[in-house]
Amino acid sequence: MRKKFLSVFIAMLLIMNCFPLSVIAEFEEDNNIIEVFLEDGFADKVTVEDKEYDGEHTAVVHCEDVKLINVHTSEEINGYSVWLEADGEFESKDASDEQKKVTVSGFRLKGDDKYKFKLTGEYGVVEKYAYITPQKIKVTPNESHIYYGQLVPNFSYTFDPPLTEELQLAIGIDVSDNKLKVGKYNYNLTYNNYNYDAKIADECVFTVDEYATDATAIIDNESEVYHNDNICLKAPPEHLISSDGINFYDEITVTLEETSGYDKKEVSYYLKNINKNSQYYMAISNEIKYSYSNKTDKVEPNITYINFRKAGDTLQNDHKSLNVFNKMNSSGNYSNAEIELVIKAKDLSNSDYVSGIKSATLYDYDEKADNLITVGELQEKKTNLAILNM
Repeated sequence: MRKKFLSVFIAMLLIMNCFPLSVIAEFEEDNNIIEVFLEDGFADKVTVEDKEYDGEHTAVVHCEDVKLINVHTSEEINGYSVWLEADGEFESKDASDEQKKVTVSGFRLKGDDKYKFKLTGEYGVVEKYAYITPQKIKVTPNESHIYYGQLVPNFSYTFDPPLTEELQLAIGIDVSDNKLKVGKYNYNLTYNNYNYDAKIADECVFTVDEYATDATAIIDNESEVYHNDNICLKAPPEHLISSDGINFYDEITVTLEETSGYDKKEVSYYLKNINKNSQYYMAISNEIKYSYSNKTDKVEPNITYINFRKAGDTLQNDHKSLNVFNKMNSSGNYSNAEIELVIKAKDLSNSDYVSGIKSATLYDYDEKADNLITVGELQEKKTNLAILNM
C-alpha cells in the first residue's frame, strides 16, 4: 500500500513538473538501501597479517569473516558481494622479535554490492598485534677475484630486491689464518641493522688466481754460476724479486750448494709485478726455480808429465795461459777423461804447443762452461807440478 502511494505521489509531482528527476532517483535509491550492523564480538574475527619490514607503518587487515546483520530482520546478509574492510597501522615500522600493536579503524563496506547497503553504528578502533620480520635480501658482490699477492678490494655490491633506503654493510672473505692463497673462498657480511636479513647470493665465491708470468730473473755472466758459491738474481723489468715471497727487492743474492756429476739442484725465487697499468699490479708469482748442476770446488790438475815441443821453454804466469779441453772417454762421459793441454805465449808462434799428458785428474765443471784455468792459477800450485822440458 505504501509503495502504491509513493508511486502515485511521484507521478503527480512529475505532472506538476515541480520535482527534479535526480532528487526522485536519489529518493528511490535511498529507499532501497539495506541498513546493516556488525555482529556482536566482531573484533575477535578481525585479523592482521605479519609482514616483512618495508619501512612503512601500514598493516594488512582482514575483516572478511565478520558477519553483516540486517537492521530490520536481524538476519545475516548472504548472497551479495559485500564485506567489511578496515585500515591498520603498526605503532612502529621497525622489525622486531616481539609482536607490535596494530590500530585497526575506518571500518567500511567493500564489494560490488556495497552500494546496496549502509553500515550503521559507531565502531571506533580495535587493537591487534602482529610481527614485523626483517626483510630478506640477497647481496651480490661486484668484485669476484684477485691475483695472488694483490690486496682484497673494498667490495661494492647490489641488492635483490632493490632497497628504497640505504643499508651500510661490509663484505669480507672467510679465511682462517688471514692469509689468502690461490683458491676459492666464501664471502662474509657484517652489518648492524635488524630491519634486514641479508645473505650473499647463491653461488657467489671469491677466487684468488695464480699469477703466471713468463718473466724470469736476470743473471749476469751466467757461465760463472758453475764456479761460484752464490749468485745474484736481478728482477726483470717492472718486477721486484724475493727469495721468500714476502720481502721484495731489485735484486737478491742466493747461495749455491755443491753438486757432483750431473746432479741438478735448484734455487727458488718469486716475482712481484709493479706495473701500475697492468691488471697484475702487485701480484706475486708462483715459486720460480732456477736449476744448476756440476758446481764443484776447483781442483788443480795433478800433472806428472808435460812434454814441451820446444825445449827450454818455461812456464811463466805473465806470458802464458793454460787452456784445458776435455775429451769424452770410452764410457761417454767427461769424468777423468783424456785431457789435452795447449800452452800459448806471446813469444811463441801459433803452431807452438805442448801435448801428451800421461796422467791428469780434473773435475769437470759443465759442458757449457769455458773450463779456462789461467797460468796464474796453475803457478799458485806449482809445487804440486812436475814440469819436464825435453
